[in-house]
Amino acid sequence: MFNKKVALSNCTIEVSSATSLDGIIGYASRINKKRSFLFVSKVLGKHIPVSPQKMLNSHKQLAKLINPSIATENVLVIGLAETATGLGWGVFEALKAASKYYIHTTRIRLKQKQLIQFEESHSHATEQYLYAPKDKQFNKKLIQHIIIIDDEITTGNTIKNLIATIKEQYPNCKFSALTLLNWENYKKPYTIYALKEGVFKAKEVKIASKNNIEETAISTKQEAKKILPNHLSNGYGRVGALTFPAISKAHIKLVKNIKNKSILLLGTGEFMHYPFAISKYFDKSNTLKIQSTTRSPVAIGGVIKSKLTFRDNYYPDVNNYLYNVIDKSYDVVFVFYESNTKFDGLLIDALKTKFKQVIPIYI
Repeated sequence: MFNKKVALSNCTIEVSSATSLDGIIGYASRINKKRSFLFVSKVLGKHIPVSPQKMLNSHKQLAKLINPSIATENVLVIGLAETATGLGWGVFEALKAASKYYIHTTRIRLKQKQLIQFEESHSHATEQYLYAPKDKQFNKKLIQHIIIIDDEITTGNTIKNLIATIKEQYPNCKFSALTLLNWENYKKPYTIYALKEGVFKAKEVKIASKNNIEETAISTKQEAKKILPNHLSNGYGRVGALTFPAISKAHIKLVKNIKNKSILLLGTGEFMHYPFAISKYFDKSNTLKIQSTTRSPVAIGGVIKSKLTFRDNYYPDVNNYLYNVIDKSYDVVFVFYESNTKFDGLLIDALKTKFKQVIPIYI
């Protein structure tokens, strides 16, 4: 039996599991009045840099849990934004079903027709959207099983809200959730496939931190409403896809001759899977790590060792963050963007104060 107690700046967490959780999660403090703690994945590539091989292993392990039961089914796979957009793609690629289609939820507003809108109640940004797939090969009537992928299920309310809403569109479908870690504290009215399971207790600690209070005030009012250009519905998951788009030949040419370097492949926000997809084109002499920026405000402490704060490249009134990067040493940092905006330089310039070579990659 695995038991652990972790003291953070604003809470104490006690966890129990049949096997150790140390290889899969760490712990940190949210800057969020709704939930004080954060379980930080060590295999996801969001708050902690991860090797491509470790990410691939987790994709295959998750897919293996559910593959036997979906071999003859037509499945729709939904990755939850922002954390599991890349995990969703990776698991989707490892699934073996009669037919499969991938889409991820998003906090970005598009002109594209919405399938549903739902709430992630504990989040810093509660509204999520699921857009109607525009691919002519997608046939809604054929879907038999909807698989929702998230990195970790705490209360299960986000998935519950999604299922309750999407059932109106898919009343006869089966629903399952696939996750790296399922906390069994709560009864969940759907089937869960998880690599790890456990229970936890969290005890709040009152603190008087001016910085935390100020940042919470900023993050809770950041509900960006601007509708973004149509080119962001470009096949990278927001409006669905049968396969991940091919990596650009120019990008392959750029990276394939780099050797003997320590390299960070940095995704931005929901655009997480492209760094993983391009990683296989690098020479094996390089040491690669993958990570992404995030909207989630987290305090330094626990497994969060460093933090960059900057404005979102699409919604400049929204804060973005990059954790556990500026305390590291990389020879090259590649930053991947879906499109070129006038705000990209905010992150790039900040990185250039620490790293000699920072290369933006635009899709």
